[in-house]
Amino acid sequence: MQNGRSATLQRFGFAPETVDQVLQALSRELPEVCPEPSQLSLGNEIFVPDWIGCCLEAWRRSPVAALREMLFELNFPIAAGISGTPEYQSLALAGSSSLEDVRSTLPPQGPAWSEPDKIRVFMHDSGAGLLPVIHTASHADFVILLQAIVHRNEPVPVPLSTGSSFINGYSNRGRYLRIREALALGVLAPEARNPQLWKDKILLLASGPYSGVPASAMGLDPEKWLERSTCLRIHHEACHYLNRRLFPQLKFGLQDELIADFAGLMEATGAFKAAEFLLFMGLERFPDYRAGGRLENYPRELGGNAEVTHAVARLLVEAAVNLEQFFFSWDPMRYVVGKLRVLALLTWLPLEILAAPDACGILGRLLNGADGISPPDRGKSS
Repeated sequence: MQNGRSATLQRFGFAPETVDQVLQALSRELPEVCPEPSQLSLGNEIFVPDWIGCCLEAWRRSPVAALREMLFELNFPIAAGISGTPEYQSLALAGSSSLEDVRSTLPPQGPAWSEPDKIRVFMHDSGAGLLPVIHTASHADFVILLQAIVHRNEPVPVPLSTGSSFINGYSNRGRYLRIREALALGVLAPEARNPQLWKDKILLLASGPYSGVPASAMGLDPEKWLERSTCLRIHHEACHYLNRRLFPQLKFGLQDELIADFAGLMEATGAFKAAEFLLFMGLERFPDYRAGGRLENYPRELGGNAEVTHAVARLLVEAAVNLEQFFFSWDPMRYVVGKLRVLALLTWLPLEILAAPDACGILGRLLNGADGISPPDRGKSS
């Protein structure tokens, strides 16, 4: 299969050494056959009831009060070196304490919120189960959430172009302690002990222009663009959630940003326009790059290599153009009905196939059929 992918990339005129580096940058762990979402169980996951309770507490009391009980990190300030303190490490490990003991020892001071009363906590129907969403009115509060949950309360910089994040596998300490107590009391069988029982998936959103792009660049008034930006972010991250359920081993990268933006634009506007995606990425004047676009948020994949960056950017540009051309001719209702299958296929196909000159023909054959395709087909562009 790798030889087939190399041959496809060489047709773009990339040098052999660049092809090898691009393959490494775009490497992904995917099954040999694309999953069929309609044949899978994609109902609510185990974390959903707890988060419904959190939503109710946010309405009854306050968003921050509810979130502090759900996300223990929010009981600590954001400060350099805090994750190494004994108090923080004791919380992180949960030790031998009961849930009540942990709650009683939490510090009284949490992060310095900007607009705490404007935080919203709600459930979003992703099409593959309900997903908890924390939506902040300010980017500063979004940064607090990201620093606390992902970076253990360390003040790691977050670029303005990042306004949403899908948290996969958050360790819910409250549920972990309840499960541990249930095991100790014998009301939960030892064979039921599974780390996934206390792993949550959470969608974090900030208000503000999508990808840091101003309303003037989109030809919209600011209020309309902010409304559309929120819709884009929700459906972008919901696409990531769907793909986590379909492809559990998948490591997110630049191709997944293309597919998630495709999903977001289809929901927000009813159409995918390559020019809008490229503007979000900073590639609207390719081969030139505009600083501040989302492309620079992927240093691990691109590795600071100019040739690899140019090659991957070109693949993104050509794949985006192909997606616009193919789905322009589709009945919008056909996408609505078959959305999960479309997103699964676009995620499963290699980026170079989506960028190939005959991508529209390949997509037509695959989406018009009912069966998966075999591994050799993934390595061919004709």
